[in-house]
This record gives sequence, C-alpha cells and structure tokens, in this order.
Amino acid sequence: MARFKRAVTKRKGVFNPEDKTRVKHTRVGVWDLYEEINPDLQHIPGSTWIEKTLEAYACLPYLLRMVRDILSIRSCLVLICAYGVAEVLASLVPAALLCSTYHEFKARIQILPGSMGRKPENDQPSSRRAWRTNIWASLHPLRDASK
Repeated sequence: MARFKRAVTKRKGVFNPEDKTRVKHTRVGVWDLYEEINPDLQHIPGSTWIEKTLEAYACLPYLLRMVRDILSIRSCLVLICAYGVAEVLASLVPAALLCSTYHEFKARIQILPGSMGRKPENDQPSSRRAWRTNIWASLHPLRDASK
C-alpha cells in the first residue's frame, strides 16, 4: 500500500510530518512523537530546552491554582503529607537493607574461628584466594556439603 506524498509548503498552519526541516520525529515506545521546530530558533544550541522551560514558566499560574484548589479540599493536606512520608520511607528501605546486610556480613567475618575471619598478612594471591574461599564456604555451608 503506497503512501501518497503531501506537498511541502512554507505556509504557516500546515502540518506535514514528513517535512524534516520543520518537524522533529521521535519514537517513544510504540508511539510516534512529532514536535514542531521553530525555524527562528533552529540554529541556537539548547533552544528546545529554553522553549520547554519558557512554556513551563507560562503554565506556572495554572499549576499554582491547581495546587491551591487541591489543598482547599478538607483533609487533603493530611493525605498529601501522609503520602509524602510514605514515599520517603519507601525510598529509604533499599538503603536500610544494604546497611543491615553490610553489618551482618561484617559480624559474620568477626565471628569466624581461626584464620578464616582474619585477612592474611602476606599479600600473596594464593593466600587471598584461600581467604575468600573460606569466607564463601562459611557463609554458604550447603555449597560444600554437596561435594
């Protein structure tokens, strides 16, 4: 099935997605995103970022009005604060898990009997490898039981 070609025109208001000079095409997942390129700002580096920032700044009064309207709902401030606290606590869970795992590993190394818990004094590769193997075996006893 052949696609018909649209005429490329310089008229304002005519949108042609195949005109590479005026339209930027981006694939976002399964979607096609077409953005109009402003020809006046086309050769200025960072102009698209500046345009988006100015558009966001122009929408700021509407955003503030929306926030005021939401906060005017009775008991909504309490729910928003509770949501914020829940999000902060949820973001701290991975860090707390990592910290507890580190302390558990450190405690296991100190408890190990004999030379398994100490790092070898001589810094030779064979002794370092044996030390790591002993640590691994003490942390995973079922691994050695299968041999």
